[in-house]
Amino acid sequence: MYFDLHCHSVSSDDSRATVEQYLKWIQVLRKRNYEVDGIVLTEHRKFDFDKDYSELAANYGVIVLKGSELDTRYGHFLVYNVTKQLANDIDFNDVRMDARDLMKAASHHGSLAIPAHPGRFG
Repeated sequence: MYFDLHCHSVSSDDSRATVEQYLKWIQVLRKRNYEVDGIVLTEHRKFDFDKDYSELAANYGVIVLKGSELDTRYGHFLVYNVTKQLANDIDFNDVRMDARDLMKAASHHGSLAIPAHPGRFG
């Protein structure tokens, strides 16, 4: 399966694209013979448990998963499989979070935290 693992929508402060615009773009890519099965929305410093993209995803035949991109003292980290326990354990708005603490908390709660921009600080 082929996924874009690092997408931001208008819910983040650095994107102008809606989720539906991403899914429309995937349709264009597919017509050009690119294999794209889905995306992971990694909005900055937030995770909305209530957002449900299943109907939109079904309409376009694209898998839409959710994650988050968090700031740490060592740069940005992508977090996948965000659980309510993890969200209660860490402050998603803490831009000075220790990356090791984030990785430990993510692992403890069955989530995964990885550097978003290896080789780039911030």
